Amino acid sequence: MAVGSVPVPAKAVAVDDKGKAYVAVGTQILRQEGEGKPEVWLTAEGETKWTGLTFDRKGRLLATRSGPADLARLDRDPQAVPSLASRPRPTA
Repeated sequence: MAVGSVPVPAKAVAVDDKGKAYVAVGTQILRQEGEGKPEVWLTAEGETKWTGLTFDRKGRLLATRSGPADLARLDRDPQAVPSLASRPRPTA
C-alpha cells in the first residue's frame, strides 16, 4: 500500500461482502474497490492511530485504535465514531 508516493505498511485489512477492502494505515483508513485506486475513507483526529479492522454480523466496520485505546464502530464522520469498549488509562 502507498499513501501518495510513499509506501506505508498496513496495520490491518478488512474486506466487506461486496469486495471493498479497508486498510488501516496510521491515522487513515483507506478504501479500495476492485482494481481502483485506494482512497482515504476516514482520517482519525489528533494522535489516534487505527490498529485493527473487522466487520460485525450486521456488516458494520469496527476498528481498534490507540490514543485512546478502544474499539469503535466507524462511519465516515470522525466526530461520530462511537466507542464500544475502552481500556482505562493507568493511574500514576
